Amino acid sequence: MRELHKLIKSLTPNEKKYFRRYRLKDDQKGISQAEMLFDILEDTDAFDEEKILFRLKRQKLDKQIADTKDYLFEILTDTLVWYHKENNGESGSFYQLSKIRLLEDRGLENEAAKLAKKLFPQVLENGSFVEKWNVLGKNINHASNDFLAHKKSNYADITTWMDKRHELLQQMQRCHDYDLLLVQQLGVMRKAMQARNDDDLQLLNKIFENQLIQDQTSATSTDAQFIFHTIRLHHFQIFQQWSNFYNEALELVNSIKQSHHGTFEKMRILWAYAQLTQASYFTGNWAQLELSLNELQNTEADNQTEKIARFTYYSQLAITLFDFKKNKTQLTITLNETVQHLSEFKNRIRPDIRPYAVFKFT
Repeated sequence: MRELHKLIKSLTPNEKKYFRRYRLKDDQKGISQAEMLFDILEDTDAFDEEKILFRLKRQKLDKQIADTKDYLFEILTDTLVWYHKENNGESGSFYQLSKIRLLEDRGLENEAAKLAKKLFPQVLENGSFVEKWNVLGKNINHASNDFLAHKKSNYADITTWMDKRHELLQQMQRCHDYDLLLVQQLGVMRKAMQARNDDDLQLLNKIFENQLIQDQTSATSTDAQFIFHTIRLHHFQIFQQWSNFYNEALELVNSIKQSHHGTFEKMRILWAYAQLTQASYFTGNWAQLELSLNELQNTEADNQTEKIARFTYYSQLAITLFDFKKNKTQLTITLNETVQHLSEFKNRIRPDIRPYAVFKFT
């Protein structure tokens, strides 16, 4: 019940309006059980299970509450996915693939093939491996069916799509290789942010000296490129090679800026800016630090997790920057905003990564 209450309280006015209009009503006369439960939880500011159960009992919902709760949670999450499908690349392709399957099931193969061909460039630009694989599979099937059904069709169409899927497999394997190196590196980093013994030192250097980490052209996919920079950033940070750390962070941020919108996940964008702010601080580049903090703060956050990440990354060094510049006005504003957000997000942020400067200055 607590999670359902949390989900409902997170809804924006437009999300609530959309949900009430398209999914909350059912075929019964009057108010449905799901709508009654939704209203009760929406009207409850702070979660109080005892008070909620009392209101449910008064509405005679307590006996079937488990089924009603599960049903409401399911239709609410389904509706939110549909509502935000335009902003969610993966769900967007999911619905397009659903349309293709629907057309196939109803015997409209030509229309399904047209849609699959149209979808591929879009997915190729900023889709995940799974999306690309599924769309390629559809195009291979349509080309194969067309070849079998028409004597004049060209077998080369099939091999073209097969070659594209072979290239994708190679990219997936290469990304897997990068992932393995990152996992090894993280294993050492869990011990400490510096090499504690000869074995750790040897492993960290072995990972960094790997050809995949020395040759950026080996990273042939967006995921692999991000891991490439991540491993190098970790290495430079562990060994406190701040100049290299700064250059690497700057390169990663610039690659994000030059990429097509939606190519990089939002959390990765926020993390990249956070690395550049740290690198600017450790190299004493205060102008770049201020610029990076502004860009970080202006990066749109779509959900609570992203908002918390943006707040944490920003506040860690914004307070330090304004204190260094002796900008008391902006420092006071930032401190007040930080305290406010800490109160709002305190249950979602580990104590050891909360902005320590707040307590220093307050």
